[in-house]
Amino acid sequence: MEKQERDNLMTRLTPEERSTMRRLIDDAKEEWKTYAPEVFTAQKGLGPRKEGLSPQLQAAIDAVIARDEMGPAVGQEPPDFNLKLLGSEDRIRLSDFRGKRSVGLVFGSYTWPPFRSQIGSIEHVYDRFGPQVEFFVVYVQEAHPSDGWQMPINVEEDVIYRQHQSYVEREETAAACSLGLDIKLPILIEEMDNVVDYGYGAAPERLYLIDADGFVAYRGGAGPHFFNVAEWEQAIEICLSKATASR
Repeated sequence: MEKQERDNLMTRLTPEERSTMRRLIDDAKEEWKTYAPEVFTAQKGLGPRKEGLSPQLQAAIDAVIARDEMGPAVGQEPPDFNLKLLGSEDRIRLSDFRGKRSVGLVFGSYTWPPFRSQIGSIEHVYDRFGPQVEFFVVYVQEAHPSDGWQMPINVEEDVIYRQHQSYVEREETAAACSLGLDIKLPILIEEMDNVVDYGYGAAPERLYLIDADGFVAYRGGAGPHFFNVAEWEQAIEICLSKATASR
């Protein structure tokens, strides 16, 4: 299911259904705390809770589960990419870091309010591990464009951008995001085919850690419901500790 289909599904939920969905997700997140990060899935947390719900709400939960299952799992080799670095003509190829350094990936966009609110925590991780890990924000399609599912808080905060109609427009919006949020992490610009976005199950936001051997060491839960910066930070610490111990 592509982003527009998911958005249409979510916007058709009634206020009561949205409230029920939030409660079920909160219950699943509480259950998450009893599992190791690599063991818990949205399917485990939400699947058993679908019984008795309206067909529309079941479909919305199925969409959350399906997106959480997208992207390479821990232990798998992630899709390679070669993306342009914001503010430069340089391009970054993920596979170039294999055998050298681990890579932390943050997928997001300016019109996604949780991304804006979490950037401080993300940069704390960047400041802590930057000397040992390569970090990149991968700028993907807008989560809540002005010509799509607009959010009142975006209007209030004057973060009003339409869905990108060209690569130049995507790059300009990414630059505005970098400036507006004062982002220190290097930013890579996803191509207009959104292949990286779909390959990682990324939009609207997601966290990954690729170890120095080139395999996924951490696949964060799909945002916003299962996006967890503290868990990502812990995964980086464990990954680096294992690398040190194996030398």
